[in-house]
Amino acid sequence: YANHIFKTTTGASSTTDGTERLKINSSGIDVTGSVVADGLTVSNGTNTTAIPATSDRVSFTANSSYIQSTGSFYVQPTGDLVLNGTGSEIMRLKSSKVGINNSNPATALDVTGTITADGLTVDGNASVAGTTGVIVDTGTITTGKDSASSRTHWIMNNPNGQVAKWDSNGSDLLHYITDEYKLYTGGYKAFEIDGNGDISFYNSAGTS
Repeated sequence: YANHIFKTTTGASSTTDGTERLKINSSGIDVTGSVVADGLTVSNGTNTTAIPATSDRVSFTANSSYIQSTGSFYVQPTGDLVLNGTGSEIMRLKSSKVGINNSNPATALDVTGTITADGLTVDGNASVAGTTGVIVDTGTITTGKDSASSRTHWIMNNPNGQVAKWDSNGSDLLHYITDEYKLYTGGYKAFEIDGNGDISFYNSAGTS
């Protein structure tokens, strides 16, 4: 016959078309081929893992794999949670800290590399380290620290380049202007320094 079930003193086996497909012995079962089931429950008597036949799915294919859950999805390792991509680590969750391209994060979010964002809101104090600082946009500001010393600076740019710079020199604050410097109060011009150094003061209307 093409299909057989054989039973022996050590177990049983099933064949189809002359090929053994299922073997049952004292250690469990051995299947040759694919298993299709309505659900799967694996238990060692203490810990149980169940995969029901619902919209919650685990799929592994040659090109893409995913885990799908209709509710909350929990990952609970005893150590760090590490995400790898293209053979190397890209993110690590370690002791309530997140490291991106950083396997030993020291703060709540520790990133090695450049961050590009549509916006940034800081609730509290912020510090900038390094010689380049943070470039927010070509048309706004750059803040950082000079490479030759511990002097900090704050630079305002527009699309044509640098417009103004504030620099600390010990206890002094230095202010550099590329062209003209104008001071407005209440919407009216009160004070102006031309690019050649001429100083002008204006009336309350800001006209003369």
